[in-house]
Amino acid sequence: MRISGLLAIFITGVMGQYTVDQPSNQNVIEGNPFQINCSYTGTERTLQWYRQIRNQPPQALLLLINTGYKSENGFTMYLDIKSKFTFLYKNTTRIEDSAVYHCALEAQQFRLIRAEYNILMQDMRYLLNMELFCD
Repeated sequence: MRISGLLAIFITGVMGQYTVDQPSNQNVIEGNPFQINCSYTGTERTLQWYRQIRNQPPQALLLLINTGYKSENGFTMYLDIKSKFTFLYKNTTRIEDSAVYHCALEAQQFRLIRAEYNILMQDMRYLLNMELFCD
């Protein structure tokens, strides 16, 4: 039995003229795909995606410096530097994918700007407040 909770976090990072912006939350049924979109402003050096599992530090997932796609460990990242847009995609989700996902822009002077995106897997049968249990 899997019980999962919902927690929505939306933080838009702003530092000077640099910003990143993402939607607030997304609930996904285990086994289904998910895609997280992110747009940004400013002159980027790199754009990267991180995943932060509860009570753990952020873990780098993917990084791109030019327009294109990159896939690794079941995740696919797309970056379009002309339209200043990126997304993170996973075809088949597992309960272990429950985490906060960070779209991060490394700007000039190496300042890191980020918007946090929280995605929690949910089993349609049970919902609890902000806790995740698996057995």
